[in-house]
Amino acid sequence: TPFFTYKSTATNGSTVKYLHIKTNIHNASAMFHIVFEGYAYNAADKIIDSACAGYMYNGWDNSANPGHTQIMNNNGTDTIHIDSMYCTSSGDGEYLVIVLKFPANAQYYCGINARANMANPSAFGFMVEEKDNSLTTSTAEVW
Repeated sequence: TPFFTYKSTATNGSTVKYLHIKTNIHNASAMFHIVFEGYAYNAADKIIDSACAGYMYNGWDNSANPGHTQIMNNNGTDTIHIDSMYCTSSGDGEYLVIVLKFPANAQYYCGINARANMANPSAFGFMVEEKDNSLTTSTAEVW
């Protein structure tokens, strides 16, 4: 079951957009694997297939690299894909934020689902949820 769904019929034209998705994965020893899947009609009919994995643990407060992380974009970067990850500040609870990049014209008639696999012994069975999201024109941290 997806923990996050995004659907759009709007166009972002020639403007590159970034969707910041704040999860409930807290900076307290949680290993995660998250997959984004979908279809971007206007981005030359591209399949969206990106994944990220990592280990959120204490000491990575507000870091551009929240723990040991890896990003894999299986269909390249000319369609919607994971651009980066960061951890919110300690004042905002130190949550994992995943940033999706929407290249020019990629937002028109797109649909994305995200699902999480928390099978690792650290955070086994944890139910990932979306706490908030923000569509911006920058990779700069939102929270």
